[in-house]
Amino acid sequence: MKKLSPRVWLTLILVGMVGQFAWTIENMYFNVYLYNTISTDPGYISAMVGWSAAAATLTTLLMGALSDRVGKRKLFICGGYLLWGLSTAAFGLVTVENAAKLFPAASAAAAAAVMIVVLDCVMTFFGSTANDAAFNAWITDTVPNAARGKAESVLAILPLISMLVIFGLFDGMTQRGQWQKFFAIFGGLVVLTGVVSVFLIPEPKLEPRRDNGLKNLVYGLRPSVVRGNPALYLAFAAFCLFSVAVQVFFPYLIIYMQNYLHFDGYALVLGIVLIFASVVSVLSGRVIDRLGELRCVLPAAGVMFAGLLGMFFARSMLAVILTAEDGGDGFSLYQPDDGLDLLCGRFAALLNFHCGGNLKAERAGEIGKAVVERHKLPA
Repeated sequence: MKKLSPRVWLTLILVGMVGQFAWTIENMYFNVYLYNTISTDPGYISAMVGWSAAAATLTTLLMGALSDRVGKRKLFICGGYLLWGLSTAAFGLVTVENAAKLFPAASAAAAAAVMIVVLDCVMTFFGSTANDAAFNAWITDTVPNAARGKAESVLAILPLISMLVIFGLFDGMTQRGQWQKFFAIFGGLVVLTGVVSVFLIPEPKLEPRRDNGLKNLVYGLRPSVVRGNPALYLAFAAFCLFSVAVQVFFPYLIIYMQNYLHFDGYALVLGIVLIFASVVSVLSGRVIDRLGELRCVLPAAGVMFAGLLGMFFARSMLAVILTAEDGGDGFSLYQPDDGLDLLCGRFAALLNFHCGGNLKAERAGEIGKAVVERHKLPA
């Protein structure tokens, strides 16, 4: 088996890790920043989740195709990380006070909230270009099939490490209101990674593609293709509904524990749940392989449902840890394997379109908004 060079391993770990830092900030903290410092109106969180998901989906599809056409990955990764970091750091500059100076005739809070939504879309565009489209394509181009499993196993733990590092070492800054410093640290880290990547990333030898990118994008939407692959599209529909359910509550997790349950140590809760869910996911791998993925889907969904139902009644930190642990275990077991992209080929982009775009985020965001308004969280 051909071994990966130290340079490739360093690229995988550094670029992958810093990218996960940025995505953790976007997924877990932008909404908290918006809610705690600008407006408690859940409609703005709903809009942010929906529009950023639409931006991510379209960017991944279109910029991935553009990267193929020009035959370059490094340009999109390095340039994307530079702009991704700058847009991340810029969030700390969006405040009600600054919005009042820029738009004196408008409601300062509303103007700041809209600026956050727009900036999130801009940041998502750069992040999806650099990470989702270019870096993931670089991995496919650079890592041979014989080494793909080992590389994917390393990449799979990076989101966990990212959340543990941020929750454990930096969450206290957000609780002290040091948001500008918080965003500047991680924005600067992403920018620095973009600079280092100029000298670190080896450019794969690619021939520019001249095929019809639009034709490939719409291929999976043809009725004949849907009729010819009923099981695949049923899986798309099922995972889309699952993703809608997850996005109803996920953007509000920290807000719920912080403002409703009044947990000062919610980072500890999330850290414990993440560690145990990851251990369960790793240990259950062989069992799932032996029994078959499909036979494990319903039990995993049942475990997640039981945990989320328990969260409705949990009020103490211990109860939340136990019930969230059940939900986290079910969630980690239910997730589709990363190898689905390899299995589905050109359907992979379609999966992202169905399960990662407007329906998942916008409809889920509206449902989450309605729930928050019905059971109003204290400001």
